[in-house]
Amino acid sequence: AGKQYQHPSEALELAVRPLPDEGKPANFGGAVGRFVLTASIDRNRLAAGETVTLVVQLAGSGGLRGAEINLKLPKNVRRYSEQPEQTSKLIGRSLRTELTLREALVPLQPGTITIPPVSFSFFDPEVEQYKTVYTNPITLHVEGEAVIDPAVVARSSELSRNKEAIEVLGSDLVGLHS
Repeated sequence: AGKQYQHPSEALELAVRPLPDEGKPANFGGAVGRFVLTASIDRNRLAAGETVTLVVQLAGSGGLRGAEINLKLPKNVRRYSEQPEQTSKLIGRSLRTELTLREALVPLQPGTITIPPVSFSFFDPEVEQYKTVYTNPITLHVEGEAVIDPAVVARSSELSRNKEAIEVLGSDLVGLHS
């Protein structure tokens, strides 16, 4: 087995500055660094009541304390969230962080539905300013009949790693997400 050695070193002195209040976005969750944000869907044509998977990826150098990714959906789209996946690696002197969110979206009415841009705010220490990054809006083309029956079975081949079907039971899921 390996051996452990201890060697005393001199203490490091750090100058920690507070984050400024000026310009702080309302949805700022404490992230400091530089980040990019992307969003994609597995398909953009589907029938009302079917599931489409939205994947939002945040990547950059820096630390995430409480990643406040802002996703607002139209009222005629139900949302079922998976557990976020986050990885952080120290590369040289930089912390590389990646966060992936997967959302199962179920449009309830036919027509063209626009998922507005997703946003994320952070403090960029290089320019000493708050920044907000946005994804492009995503358009869904929904066909078929409006979903009126509260018991709708929605399936997605890529919803989870296990490729399980999900069951959407209208009233059972009300209030899970605002």
